[in-house]
Amino acid sequence: MKTKTCPVCGAVFSYEKETRMYCSPCCRNKAAHRKRNPPKTFAPRACVCCGMVFETNSPNKKYCSKECLNKVLNKKRIAEWAEMKEGYHPTPLSRYLWCIWHREGMTPDDIAAMVNVDVSVVEKTLNEEMAKGRYSDYKSSYWQWKRGA
Repeated sequence: MKTKTCPVCGAVFSYEKETRMYCSPCCRNKAAHRKRNPPKTFAPRACVCCGMVFETNSPNKKYCSKECLNKVLNKKRIAEWAEMKEGYHPTPLSRYLWCIWHREGMTPDDIAAMVNVDVSVVEKTLNEEMAKGRYSDYKSSYWQWKRGA
């Protein structure tokens, strides 16, 4: 018997017919699949995060590794969180409840801890409500207060 090397897996196998090229039907199927669907390659590109040049088989890939992708995503998440925290505007109902709680003796620190907001936001809101002269109107119900607003 003669021997050949499988072009797919590199295994050495013996054969009887000259036309046999692969060691098994599995390798024959892999070769046929590769022939029908050749791998697509794109021009090398630079990583958006670290600048390293890498090759890819995807037209949308921007990062050389998951580490670089995570670095960029974490920076975006932190920036979004900071922007959200700075741009937080309490709803009218929040303003109403905060003023009632404050009149009942809760400090801005207590209110901020309870609603998970920065203390400066609570203080600013309470000061705005006092400046508008609406702080004393919080004896009425929320809906009466809102209609008068």
